[in-house]
Amino acid sequence: MKNLIVLTSLLFAVSFTFSCNSAGRSNNQGQTNDSLVPEKNVQLSDNEKANLNSYFTAFSEIHLPVFTQNNLPDSVLIQFGVYYNYRKHFKMFKQIAVGSKASIGEVQVAGTAFHFFGVAIKKHQPSEGIVYSKNNYIIANSDGEAYRFSQIRSLSDAGNGVFNANIEIFSASSGFTGDINASPETWISASAGEDAPISEGKMKAKIRKIEEKGTIRYVLLEYVNI
Repeated sequence: MKNLIVLTSLLFAVSFTFSCNSAGRSNNQGQTNDSLVPEKNVQLSDNEKANLNSYFTAFSEIHLPVFTQNNLPDSVLIQFGVYYNYRKHFKMFKQIAVGSKASIGEVQVAGTAFHFFGVAIKKHQPSEGIVYSKNNYIIANSDGEAYRFSQIRSLSDAGNGVFNANIEIFSASSGFTGDINASPETWISASAGEDAPISEGKMKAKIRKIEEKGTIRYVLLEYVNI
């Protein structure tokens, strides 16, 4: 457990912080009846938008499946924990089978899943495309996939530290080097319309703000299609 706590702290030092005026001051994590509080639109600065775009891109770039609140299966937690680290912390993987496969420990996967979702993996097990063996998850090495990212369209404060976000998901070629925070018009202009990111649709996400040791992070409570 000590190793898990230390590892989680090292991996996720970056937090996404709203200003007091925009995000509110409430942080009552134990309350879940958020619908009783009228939602208020949150005005975001460019920096806050960029931070949230990065945050939600962590989910879209690995094709996170939709789920409703309190209905998050272990398979989704495992998929996210493995593939998020594969993209962001590749050095944590041990290369096996002459480099064709790579493995990562269940401790790292569990720490990642809990950090982003606030939910513990109940049972470590195989998942689609992922082998589970001797406390490790094993996947095939891959590269060259299309790049997917998110942009926030609106954010509302539901009270009790809960926010509802409308986001739009885009896909681009694996070699896309443009600014994910730019407007679609900017992408089209910069590339003369060729290889510009394409919208894949919109999602609605519910997140809860959590304050820990003076820093703020968010956990994803719900992720559904609009």
